[in-house]
Amino acid sequence: MNTWPFKPMGVGGILDQSFQFYRKNFVQLFLIVLIFYGSIMLLQNAVAYDYSQMSFLPSGSILEGEGFFESIQGMQGEPSLGRALVMFLGSILVLLLMLAFFPVMYASVVVLVKSVVQGESPGLGEVLRGGFRNYWLLLLWSALFGLIVFGVYFAAAIPSVALLFFGVVISGASGSNVLALVFIVGGTLLMVLTIVGAVSFFFVRLGFFLPVITVDDGSEVFSQSWRMTRGSFWRLLGIFLIVHIVIGIFIYGLYFILIITSAFASIIGQLLLILFSVVLYPLSIVVYAFTYFDLKARTEGPDLQDMISAARPQPEEAAGWAPAVGPAAETRPVTEAKPVVETNPVTETGPAKEAGWVEASSVFEARPAAGAGWEEPESNS
Repeated sequence: MNTWPFKPMGVGGILDQSFQFYRKNFVQLFLIVLIFYGSIMLLQNAVAYDYSQMSFLPSGSILEGEGFFESIQGMQGEPSLGRALVMFLGSILVLLLMLAFFPVMYASVVVLVKSVVQGESPGLGEVLRGGFRNYWLLLLWSALFGLIVFGVYFAAAIPSVALLFFGVVISGASGSNVLALVFIVGGTLLMVLTIVGAVSFFFVRLGFFLPVITVDDGSEVFSQSWRMTRGSFWRLLGIFLIVHIVIGIFIYGLYFILIITSAFASIIGQLLLILFSVVLYPLSIVVYAFTYFDLKARTEGPDLQDMISAARPQPEEAAGWAPAVGPAAETRPVTEAKPVVETNPVTETGPAKEAGWVEASSVFEARPAAGAGWEEPESNS
C-alpha cells in the first residue's frame, strides 16, 4: 500500500485498507500481539485451569461421554482454599499486566500503521520502541479511562437496580406475580440497554486517546478524542461492530468445534484458542488505527496533507536533481533557452542558400550563458 489515508474514507474504505494492511504486514502484527496478548493469556489459563488434571490431546467426544460442565470442572481441579487463593491473586496479576501492556500493544500497532503508510519499513524493535515512547502517559490515561468506564457502568446500572427494587416491593405488597415479572423483565432490559449504550458511547467518544498520545503527543487527550469523534458516533460504532462480529464468528466457531470434540478441556485445545485469538486480534487494532487516521483527516486535513507532502520525494529529487543553493544558483546554465536571431533575406545564391542556410545578423534576443556549449555565429560581410 503506497498511499497514506489522508482523505476521509467511508466505512468500506476503512475496512478495505485495514484488511489489506493486515494481510501485507501479518508477521509483525502477529508478533506484536503474541508478545503482549498471547503471553498474558497463557498466564491467565495457567491460573484458571489445573493443567495437571488435563490431558494434552482431546479424548472422546462430548456427545459420547461426560458433559461440558463436568469437563470444565475437571479442568479447574479440586476445589480448595489454596486453589481459590491462587486463582484470586493470579486474576489480579493478569489484570495488572493487561493494564500495563495492552496500551503499549495498541500504540505499537498504531506506530506500525503510521510508519508503513508513510513508505517506511520499520523493524519490530523500532515499532516496539515507538510503542513504549510515551509509556507513562499511556499508563496514566488508560487508568483514567478505566475509571471513567467503571463510573459510567455504575451510574447506568443505578436506575435499573432502583426499578428492580421498586418492583419487588410493589409486587410483594400487592401479591401479584405478574406485576413482579413485569418489573423484573423491564428492569433487566433497562439495565442492559443503559449499560451497553452508555459504555459504548464513552468507549467511542473517548477511546482514541491512545493514538492521540502516540501520534500527536497530545496533552488534552480526552478532549481531542471527543472533538475528533463529534458527529461520527454511529459510523464508528458500526465499524467496530462489523469487525468484532466477523472476529467473533471465527472465535466462537472454534469454541463450538472444540466443545463438540471435547478438545476444549485439553491442553492442545486451549493453546489453539490462544493461537487463534492472536491471529485475529490484530485486525481489530488495525481497524482502530485506520479509523483514527480517518478522523484525523476529517478534522485536521490541511495539517496532515502538509505532513504527507513533506514525506514524499519531489519529482526533481526522485530524478536525482536538486535545486542549486547559494551563488551557484545564479550561474546555472540555461539549457532550455535557444538563441533567437533576427534574419535577413538571402538574395545571393550559392551553396549556403541551396543548403538551406540563412545568414544571421548580430542581434540576439536571448543569449545562453557562457559554457553552455553554443557559440555565436560570425557574420558574413
